[in-house]
Amino acid sequence: MPEQFSEDEIAIVVDKGIAGSGANSTQDTGKLMGLLKGQLAGKADMGTVSSIFKRP
Repeated sequence: MPEQFSEDEIAIVVDKGIAGSGANSTQDTGKLMGLLKGQLAGKADMGTVSSIFKRP
């Protein structure tokens, strides 16, 4: 199995995804998750990705 990303690494990918997709609220979670799923498959738990996106 590939090595898992740290929360800091996931946060960087999430920030780039937000900038690239224009996601700016929790209503855009599905849009962002769809974009990031392919990039993070096997490297990050998608629940962690979602919680990082939803942080204030």
